[in-house]
Amino acid sequence: MIYYFTPYINGNLGQAYNHYCNLVPNDDDWITMMDGDVMQLHTNWAEIWENIINNSPKTTGIVTCQTNRIGCWTQRLDYATNIVDILEHKKIALELYDKYNINLTNITHKCMSGFYFSFKKSLWKSVDGFSDGILDVDQDFFLKASAISECYLAKGFYVLHYYRLYEGKNSISHLIKD
Repeated sequence: MIYYFTPYINGNLGQAYNHYCNLVPNDDDWITMMDGDVMQLHTNWAEIWENIINNSPKTTGIVTCQTNRIGCWTQRLDYATNIVDILEHKKIALELYDKYNINLTNITHKCMSGFYFSFKKSLWKSVDGFSDGILDVDQDFFLKASAISECYLAKGFYVLHYYRLYEGKNSISHLIKD
C-alpha cells in the first residue's frame, strides 16, 4: 500500500514527517510525502505513481520525481522554472511521461529536495526517522537513506511545484510566524 501525506506541524517538518510515518501500519508499506504547494498534473497520477513504485528495484530506498522549481538541480527542469501557464506544465507532464514512462534513473550525487518523495516504512525505521527542524530535514533523510539503499528519479513523472513563484524563490515569509 502507498500512503500519501502533506505534513506540517508548528514549523517542525521533521516532527510532522515522523508523526505520519508512525501512522503507517506495515514496514513494507510505502510513504509518499509531498509539499502543500505541489499539484498533480495527470488525472491518473496515483495509478502512474503506483506503477513506478511497484516496478522499482528491490534495493530502492527513495523515489522522487521532476518539477519546475526546486533547489536540487537533478529534480528541476530548468526550462520550466518560470512558466506561469498551468497548461504548459500539463503539456510538460504529458511529454515527459510519453518519453520516459515509469523508468527510473539512479540519483548518484548527494542532493534531493523533498517536495515529493516515497520510501518504505522499513527504510524510515532503519535510518532512525527524520531529524527535527524545518530546513534540510529531507536532505538529511536522503543522505542517510542513500548510504544504505538506492535512490531514484522518475523522469517521466512531473508535478507542478509552486515554490514561491509569485513571492520569489528567496522569500522566507512562509517561515515567519505571525
